[in-house]
Amino acid sequence: MPRHLASKSAAGLPEDVASRLRELGGHIRSARKIRRMSMEALAGRALTNRETLRRLERGEPGVSLGTLAHVLWVLRLEHNLGHLASLEADPHGRARLEMDLPQRIKRRKEAKYDF
Repeated sequence: MPRHLASKSAAGLPEDVASRLRELGGHIRSARKIRRMSMEALAGRALTNRETLRRLERGEPGVSLGTLAHVLWVLRLEHNLGHLASLEADPHGRARLEMDLPQRIKRRKEAKYDF
């Protein structure tokens, strides 16, 4: 990605989001080191290059989701990837769904069986 595009994506991020990306990158770096993998080895297995992996580990926002997913897969950390934006992990979405539920639900009269 050209440098001028990467800097625009970084400049537009709220600081708390940028901080979480740096945290994610640090976790990826730690996972790589715990597995005693060099940057070259992980980059090769993830079909990317060392510079892209370095940018991912620094938490730079210009790295593609595909690269992130591939690196997580190589590190065997991909199992939580689908959970990131799921309804279970989205308290605001759940609250919105609950607000849209009808306030009163009509109940059918129960049939009385006289046996």
